[in-house]
Amino acid sequence: MKVDHFAFFVSDMDKAIEFYCKVLGMKLLSRDVDEAHNEEFSFLELEGGNLELLSTLKKEKAIENKLRSENILKKQLNCPHLAIRAHNLEDIVKKCEENNITIIGGPFIIKRKVKWMYISDIDGNILEFVKWL
Repeated sequence: MKVDHFAFFVSDMDKAIEFYCKVLGMKLLSRDVDEAHNEEFSFLELEGGNLELLSTLKKEKAIENKLRSENILKKQLNCPHLAIRAHNLEDIVKKCEENNITIIGGPFIIKRKVKWMYISDIDGNILEFVKWL
């Protein structure tokens, strides 16, 4: 088996695409609307499996999804999350600083093993960046 994609709910597709593409450097593969299921979805290229961003066409539901993500963020820092292998964690820290993105955990290190850090996107979805040493 192989991972096909991961999915996150987002409240504003335009802002989410800007965050993932302009700030994190991912590539937008597609963006579509599925009116039969009241959702908009986009796929972003991510090595090892793509990232799908989902947004409801019903704005009340978008607010509910955002609140749910924020509650998860308050409960536990590391779950659920999407972990992305980083070649250079310092570059990620710099991008975060340049774009006013709060690092919500780390960078942490286990000597001679791993360095990692957590950020959240604009909807509270948690991203972990990992650098294996």
